[in-house]
Amino acid sequence: MKTLYYLKFCLILVVFVYGCSKDSENGLNIRDLEVTIEENPSSGLLIGNLMSGNTDGVQFSIVNQSPENAFLLNSNTGEIRVNDASLFDFETTPQLNLTAFITDGTVDETAKVTVDLDDMDDILYFLNASKQAYLQADPGEWVLIDELEYDALKRGLNEISFVGPGQSSYAFSRTLSYSYTATGVPFTSVRHEEDHQVAPNGYIFAFKYMSSGYAFRPGSQVKQADGDPFNPLTDVGGPLPYHELGFAYFVLKGNNTPASTTGPGYLGFYSILPIAYFDGKGAFAGEGNLSQIVPYQNAEDVRYNFQYEALISTQKQWD
Repeated sequence: MKTLYYLKFCLILVVFVYGCSKDSENGLNIRDLEVTIEENPSSGLLIGNLMSGNTDGVQFSIVNQSPENAFLLNSNTGEIRVNDASLFDFETTPQLNLTAFITDGTVDETAKVTVDLDDMDDILYFLNASKQAYLQADPGEWVLIDELEYDALKRGLNEISFVGPGQSSYAFSRTLSYSYTATGVPFTSVRHEEDHQVAPNGYIFAFKYMSSGYAFRPGSQVKQADGDPFNPLTDVGGPLPYHELGFAYFVLKGNNTPASTTGPGYLGFYSILPIAYFDGKGAFAGEGNLSQIVPYQNAEDVRYNFQYEALISTQKQWD
């Protein structure tokens, strides 16, 4: 009985080895690799090895890889590692491939590497100091981040655009004022610049603004309008969390609602605190936490170019 069991075990072992490797007559033990890893890996991450056993006298080289420069192959050991980590992006390339040539001077072999990517939350990848706060946040919560993280998201995510006055408008060389509307009460405004509309199916996922006042007060709210700046406004996530006065940067966790599905979208903001602006066309505004801007109320407010902006992506890259 034990002998029969032993023979069955040996047979299974032989089948397993044959299916995973390619033994040549002189002992080369080459394997194809099929692995799944999380997207956004670290550069240099070990994916696997093309050969088990002694690699003395064996040379490994890349025949082709897709995309180019994704992989690094050690010519002496057969180790495959991540080369350009930015190419391991699920939304762009869910599967990466490599073909390798292996020779010991007598026997030539080829091996194939297939790497499938698991879809992860790309926002998390670009956060550093705020990573833990983002992990603990619920979907729909705004998370306070820093300027470096905001800029990393702006550079690193796919299909990015922004709605707002642009970085040069925040320069202190320009004289900025801090004000409510003319009557001195909190207000809702909607950016209406034609060159800064939210693209159809564009998701607002990050926000920054420049505020002033005596102390933080809760309640400021990012908003959006679908199709026209005078259409009804809906809240984007919850109210902004506590933050210091001056520049403030935020990221939204889990936005599943694009600003517009059929035409341009528009960025709105209900500001509790005085907000920086300079004179120039930029936004329609009305007093209070409005669900809609009424056109006839805004003739004198069109001149305000309020200092707030949002980052937009038409490719949802988060949970």
